[in-house]
Amino acid sequence: MKICAENTEAEALEKFAQRLGEEIAESEKAKKVFNLSVSGGDTAKKIFEVLSKAPIGWGNVRFFWVDERCVAPTDGASNYKHAKELLFDRVGIPEGHVFRMRGEECPISEMERYAKIVAEQVPQKDGFPVFDCSIIGVGPDFHTASIFPNTMKLLNDEEPYAVNKNPETGQWRMTMTGRTILNSKKIFAAILGKQKEQMFKKLLRDIVQNPDSSPAAYVLAKAQDAEIFTDIK
Repeated sequence: MKICAENTEAEALEKFAQRLGEEIAESEKAKKVFNLSVSGGDTAKKIFEVLSKAPIGWGNVRFFWVDERCVAPTDGASNYKHAKELLFDRVGIPEGHVFRMRGEECPISEMERYAKIVAEQVPQKDGFPVFDCSIIGVGPDFHTASIFPNTMKLLNDEEPYAVNKNPETGQWRMTMTGRTILNSKKIFAAILGKQKEQMFKKLLRDIVQNPDSSPAAYVLAKAQDAEIFTDIK
C-alpha cells in the first residue's frame, strides 16, 4: 500500500487525477480498454470535479460502479447522477461506455443482471471480474463500498455483487463484494480533511495490527496494489 500525502486537499486530488491519468494512458498506449469502477459520496464528487478538468483521454475507459443506492438515476442520492453531471457530461463520455447499476430496479434481480453484464465486459479471474482500477471510499465507521462493519461476511461472499442495507439509515444499496474489490489490479482511495486525522490514523493502525476490524482495513490490508491520497500527514 502506498500513501500519497500532500499539503492540501486540492494537491491530493490533483495527485489522484495525475496517477489515474497515468494508468489510463498506459492502457491506451497498449491499445487496451481501461475498466474503471467508481463510487459515490462527497469525496467522489470532489474527485469527479477534478477529473473533469484533468488532461485525461477518456476514449478507452469503460465505467462501472463499486456501489449504488437503490434510487432512481435522477435522485439526488444516486451515485450515477453525480458522476454523470460532474464528469460524464462535462468531458463527453459516450453512453455506451457507461455501465451503471440500475438503482430503480429490484436490487436482487439487478445484481444478477449486473454481474452478467460485467462478466461480458470485464476479464475474469477465479470467477470474479478484474477491474483495472477501483475507486473506493472510506466512511467514518470504516465501511467501504457498501460493506458495513455489521456485514463483514460480504468481504468473502461467493457472489461478485450483493444487496446490503446501510445500518444507520436503513437505505438499501447494491455493492461489489470484497473478493471483487480485491481482484482489482489497483485500488485508489482518497481520505481528505484534517477533521479525519484521528480516523485515518486508526485506519492505518488497523491495516497493520487488526485488519479484520473493519471493511476498509481488511480491503486495504489485502489489496494487491492500493494507493491512498490524502492531505493528512
